[in-house]
Amino acid sequence: MKTLILAAVAAALLCGCGSPKLTPESLRGMCWSDSDPNCFPLCDQYRDVVSNGKFANKKECREACIDLHQRLASENAINRCENSNAQGMDLCTLYCNQNFGD
Repeated sequence: MKTLILAAVAAALLCGCGSPKLTPESLRGMCWSDSDPNCFPLCDQYRDVVSNGKFANKKECREACIDLHQRLASENAINRCENSNAQGMDLCTLYCNQNFGD
């Protein structure tokens, strides 16, 4: 499944179609690609925050990413998922920048 998601993202990037906007599922897939399987739930939470959010603008979306990042940082400080949390935050912010206006 992980390989299929990565292949789809790679194909979209290489097709010459321009950079596709991140979707909640592609955000999760890219986060999974650099994560230990034990950390996949963090990636799922970043997907969920952008999927479930009713954001009026980029700022509100990014604030939701920051709030989640801060909560997960304290919860996951000892379980070796810090890198997944950082990756999720970066992808969440990218999602917001690509999908919302100012």
